Amino acid sequence: MDARYYVSKALQKLFGYNLPIYFPYRLNKQLPAEIIFPDVTLKEEEEILKLSYLGTPIVAPTTFKAGEYRKYKANGELTSISLPDFQLPLVTLIEFRRAKNIIKTDMLGANGTVKEIYGMDDWVISFRGYAMDEPNKKAQDQIENLLKFEELADSIEVDGILFTSKNIHRLAIESIELGQLEAEPGTIPFTITASSDEALELVLTEKTLSE
Repeated sequence: MDARYYVSKALQKLFGYNLPIYFPYRLNKQLPAEIIFPDVTLKEEEEILKLSYLGTPIVAPTTFKAGEYRKYKANGELTSISLPDFQLPLVTLIEFRRAKNIIKTDMLGANGTVKEIYGMDDWVISFRGYAMDEPNKKAQDQIENLLKFEELADSIEVDGILFTSKNIHRLAIESIELGQLEAEPGTIPFTITASSDEALELVLTEKTLSE
């Protein structure tokens, strides 16, 4: 069975990119001992956070962290479940958008407005990518693990340079969309919309309870 990765077709269908690239190696054959990229300047090994199974650096990997999370049962009861780390599929594009909360007051007899009470809204985070069959994990398995986090009634701890640089440590998944590519059963496109969240702890004292 020919299970080569026609990444160019997937990128074109999913993101509109037209790149003449693909992985020429069959899944049922071992990869060459060494893959040489003559036009690519590689960083020192200690500078690389993670490597793909092809031995190439993963740029800005993102992980949903392991932990105890809350989830609703079928009967509506809230329960806790334990989930392991889940690294998002390698081909995932992440976009961030944030608005400011500003109150504007019109000025009588003058142009413009008076702006006051500046505040920052949540980050709106968009994930666009696709899960792809790899030698040690199937695309469908990756999607099933992703859905375990999507089903939570809780915010998710997230780790990755794209998030920590914006002081984002938790997010809440608001929606997810799954698709399919024609003649590509081992490739599953997905789109996620999420928003940043912060873990807040409320402390109830005896005085608060008495009031």
